[in-house]
Amino acid sequence: MELLEGIHNDPSLEGLPGFEWRHLWHRSQQWRGRNIWQETPGWNLRAATLSPDGSQAAVSGSIREIRIFYGMPQFNGHTRLKGHTEHVNSLAYSPDGKILASASKDQTVRLWDMTMKPPRSAGVLNGHAGSVYEARFSTDGGRLISCSS
Repeated sequence: MELLEGIHNDPSLEGLPGFEWRHLWHRSQQWRGRNIWQETPGWNLRAATLSPDGSQAAVSGSIREIRIFYGMPQFNGHTRLKGHTEHVNSLAYSPDGKILASASKDQTVRLWDMTMKPPRSAGVLNGHAGSVYEARFSTDGGRLISCSS
């Protein structure tokens, strides 16, 4: 939260990265006084992202699952996504919010169908020879890029 406070008006953050920071800062103002980690004691946060419409938060920590918090910012429940065999390094929603990608130390990127309640696996992308650090969708949602060690 402090990081967002310090940079939300930074003029050097132009373009998409600046937009993302300002969007997160505005969303964070709605969450003041709330702590999603009350639901996740003992976690070391590794990845967090908001759905494009801001209604869901996906978070992952030092354990091998992802938690989806619904009804943001009121926290109207959560669900767990399991499938990775190592911790998750990165989370990214598709631009339409229908797919969540999770990149893991287990050398995979998993895709999750967020239109299902609860969300279900939509596929596993193999092929990396090391820990997958990042996965991101293109702005049109038609492509996914990932990187590993």
